[in-house]
This record gives sequence, C-alpha cells and structure tokens, in this order.
Amino acid sequence: MPLPKELEDAWKRAEETGQPVEAGRSVVCDSCTKDYTDLPDEGGIVFGSSGYGPCCAPRMLADARKFGEMKYVSAQCPAGTSYADFIRTYRQQHSSTTVRIRKR
Repeated sequence: MPLPKELEDAWKRAEETGQPVEAGRSVVCDSCTKDYTDLPDEGGIVFGSSGYGPCCAPRMLADARKFGEMKYVSAQCPAGTSYADFIRTYRQQHSSTTVRIRKR
C-alpha cells in the first residue's frame, strides 16, 4: 500500500536531507503501510520500535511466539481503543513523535 501523500512527501524530504519526519497525527502500519489515521479499527501491537496494525499484528504475534521473541512486544492495543489512538498515546508516552531515517 502506498503511504498517504503527506507522509510520502515528508519521507522523501527526510531521505534527501537526513532530517527526521514529524509523524503528527498520522498512523500507518509499519509492515504494510495501511493508513489508520482516521479509522476506528482496534488491535495492533508495538514490536521493538515498530507499530503493526490489526492487519499485520496477528502474523507478527504468531511469529514472535514461534521464534521466542515475545519479549520484543513492547505494547498491545487495549480493547475498546482504536489502533490509531493506541499508537498516538504510545508515541506521547515514549517521546517518539518523529521518525529518523538515514540519508541514502
């Protein structure tokens, strides 16, 4: 899936300049890039420093169990909370509202 245009443009600038991307209120799955910004969908996890939406979290959790990597599941979306709100709250609690990438 393509990133939302706003994020795609910010990502390209970051690749060119080496400057971090400000995530703002945008939320996408770090595996498939599905845009959850305004969706009410519940579920998802943070694995390491990556967020996996309800679309990809079941596969990631199955693999984590299979390979003994559950210790890397940093957080799981609580019932009754949208994935987007879960990720925004996680970012605030961990002071991670920017994404840093290396210049190519």
